[in-house]
Amino acid sequence: MKAQAKKRAAGTFAGQHEGESVRLVFHQHPLVMRKALIFGLLAILIAVLPLLVWPLSDVATKIALYTPLAVLAYWFYHWISWYYSVYVVTNERIVEIKQRGFFNRRVIEFGLDKVQNVNYHVKGFQAVLFQFGDITVQTYVGDLVMSTVYKPVQVHQQIVEVVRRYSSSSTPLGD
Repeated sequence: MKAQAKKRAAGTFAGQHEGESVRLVFHQHPLVMRKALIFGLLAILIAVLPLLVWPLSDVATKIALYTPLAVLAYWFYHWISWYYSVYVVTNERIVEIKQRGFFNRRVIEFGLDKVQNVNYHVKGFQAVLFQFGDITVQTYVGDLVMSTVYKPVQVHQQIVEVVRRYSSSSTPLGD
């Protein structure tokens, strides 16, 4: 565990190439967990309601006590998915690491020389209020959509700067 912490602190990640340096690391906005938070709070509320009707019932008391534990496990599951899902921009490539639960990880990577355009989209009042949006990296082989990114304008500028500095293609971005 300590070796992993030192490795992350040094700006490295699993699968990093020799001589490759990390330029930018970012997560999705924590608001992506809001649906799990709302469902968990509703489950706790519904579990407590039978105590209003049958206050001395053992079954209602057990449900009211065990539901928050189940909700905490549910929240932890979603937090793990958020925390270990990360976007990494290096001097060679853009890597998307998506964690879903404990045993499901997907990694997508695109070389910087294949990037054609980098765009961002902030849509709606909630996105403006909480400063999140989507960033799309268009390449020859497909698009990489980074959804619900915190401060997409700044992240977009940083990605464009890295692509311009380290890309071997002479195609200007944004055309």
